[in-house]
Amino acid sequence: MLIVISLCQQWELLWFAILTFTFFLTLTWFYFWWEVHNDYNEFNWFLYNRTGHWDDWSIPILVTTAAGFTYITALLILALCHIAVGQQMNLHWLHKAFLAAVLIATVVAMASIEQMWEEEWGVLLISFQATAPFLHIGALVAITMLAWIIAGQFARSEKAVFQICLILAYLAVVIALYLVPLTIYSPCIMDRKDLGPKPLIIGHQGAPMLAPENTILSFKKALEHKTYGLEADVMVSHDGIPFLMHDSTLRRTTNIERVFPELASEQSSMLNWTILERLNAGDWFLKTDPFWTVSSLSPVDVTVAGNQSVCRLTELLELVKESNASILLKVHSVPSDHPHYGDYINITVNTVLHSGVPQQQVVWLSDHERNLVRNAGSRIPAGLQCEERSTILGQRHHLHEPEVY
Repeated sequence: MLIVISLCQQWELLWFAILTFTFFLTLTWFYFWWEVHNDYNEFNWFLYNRTGHWDDWSIPILVTTAAGFTYITALLILALCHIAVGQQMNLHWLHKAFLAAVLIATVVAMASIEQMWEEEWGVLLISFQATAPFLHIGALVAITMLAWIIAGQFARSEKAVFQICLILAYLAVVIALYLVPLTIYSPCIMDRKDLGPKPLIIGHQGAPMLAPENTILSFKKALEHKTYGLEADVMVSHDGIPFLMHDSTLRRTTNIERVFPELASEQSSMLNWTILERLNAGDWFLKTDPFWTVSSLSPVDVTVAGNQSVCRLTELLELVKESNASILLKVHSVPSDHPHYGDYINITVNTVLHSGVPQQQVVWLSDHERNLVRNAGSRIPAGLQCEERSTILGQRHHLHEPEVY
């Protein structure tokens, strides 16, 4: 009988360890998913590229995560209350099944993010600059509330070794928490004079929360907010016209499925400009509301946004020329059977040169594109004017990443 009781106690102790581990795991996952809210659209786009269907998965994931974390937290509090009065945890088999399901789901979710969105984990470290002081206060409150449970376990225990280990472990955690502020480097607790310069703001695809991405309205909105620079995705059409588009197809950000359904699956750069210019590139923004911001727009902005068209690179260059903003160009490669497969970079570079935009304002984002632009610079036609030649040669020394995005 004593053996059975002992086994049951060990089994319940194992489940308590599993519950505690699951709590910290779900806390980490919940915190991560809450902090990456600025990149929900990127996550949705990532899934869209693999499924071919645009759905907003961010909110269901956040709600599910919050529900799972709340459930695990409630179980842990209940378990600690049982321990505080000297009782076994004795989880019902249904709770154990739900606990196992939450643990497995969280592990699968974190493993999936590690595989397809690994770089996003860096958000955790960056976010600590703003949240570390508050997380630290919360941890101190939690460890203080646990003191009476630790004291009760100490008093009830008859083994001196267990008492010593318990007190040492608790004191180690408390001391560590009180020393943590010495390692916190957070703007929240720094003097204003010690703060570095404000980060430069880059309009990624313009201002995609206020207008359809990569449209002229989006870039105008970004400039209205005093951005340092504008980032744009450049493609070259089948007939050699540089235009702005991010996706490999036009289904997500245009009405091509309704206007030209037979071309909906075609690669974006395989279409002629005569087709591209007939597409609506703004109505999708009002229908899908990717950032839940459409309701904040004025009636005039809603009307203008809904009537945006595919933007030519020359339109963006004209807009940039009227301002001092930098322009960050990411040129997408074209298929091997594209008629301009061998010179799509040259076409883009020549378009920039003939626009009159000062070379100091132009940045090429990827290393591959920099090399191609350098090669293009070494093959400048002799017929170009001296100013144009110096511009593109100067570009070869100006190919760098901006310090802050």
